[in-house]
Amino acid sequence: MVADLTDSNCNVYWELGVRQSFKHCTITIAETLTKIPFDIFAKGTLYYYPNNYIKNAKFRAKFKEALQDCLTKPNRPDSHVLETLSGRGTLFEIFRRDEATRRLEALISECAANLNLFETTVKRAKKNIECRKSKSTTEEPRAFSSYLSLLALDLLTVERYVEEDQEFYDKLHNVRMWYIWFNDMIREWDEPRMAEMDNRFIDCEKEGLDCILVCLDLAERAREKVGKLL
Repeated sequence: MVADLTDSNCNVYWELGVRQSFKHCTITIAETLTKIPFDIFAKGTLYYYPNNYIKNAKFRAKFKEALQDCLTKPNRPDSHVLETLSGRGTLFEIFRRDEATRRLEALISECAANLNLFETTVKRAKKNIECRKSKSTTEEPRAFSSYLSLLALDLLTVERYVEEDQEFYDKLHNVRMWYIWFNDMIREWDEPRMAEMDNRFIDCEKEGLDCILVCLDLAERAREKVGKLL
């Protein structure tokens, strides 16, 4: 969130207080020479210069850096309220980690469901191939349109609500890309390409299992790590 403090608007300060009571990633800006209250002044505020092109260009560069920092490091402390209230054992910290735990448990459940769906898909593909080869069965090859879920995975990769290194999130990104690729194949799993898709599902069996299990392992380790901090 970006708060412009230039006009000393009471609503802006109230909204800023509400924001900083529950979340970091807040940028405060103001026109140069604006008087900032002492309890806000300690937090870095970026000043812009409407009548000075050169200084305003520097402001834009710093503003862009601040935005990027919020995106890449969403948990970096920048709220006086949270810095005062946070810390191991405080209610805020307990609530935040409890929420992270519940989200990770949702991801673990999502991985388990995806694993079951993927194994079912591969079994169906193998069955389809057997149906084509067998002359004694009257069963026809068929497909179904169930997709791997990305909801809990997307929430973690976008919000990065657990403190892990870039390698952790790079692995999740690779899992997400594989999920999307697999779902694209599901969309094409119909005539006239059903036989081709059956073979592709079987060819990617090991890769798919490894991918889902990687996601499951990362989620379980992150949940265990968060649990130790409660």
